[in-house]
Amino acid sequence: MRPMNTRETHIPFMKMHGLGNDFVIIDSRGQLGRVDNTLAKAMGDRHRGVGFDQLAELTDSPTGDVHLAFWNSDGTADRKSTRLNSSHR
Repeated sequence: MRPMNTRETHIPFMKMHGLGNDFVIIDSRGQLGRVDNTLAKAMGDRHRGVGFDQLAELTDSPTGDVHLAFWNSDGTADRKSTRLNSSHR
């Protein structure tokens, strides 16, 4: 696998860590989803990419405020994807 070239991808992200785990967050709201298994695997590689335990992508949701999809560092999609709704009172 060749090293990930951020000049080719142009995807802004945040990397956070705590309690021994690290996460990459990509906000794709207002755009088409950017993450697929190839990108998740390339970013998840700790030697050639960013490295993470899980990647979370925020996308628009037609039935909620936001859809949250999780990816593992091996490029597989995690089945914990969900949509989030805020309560307005």
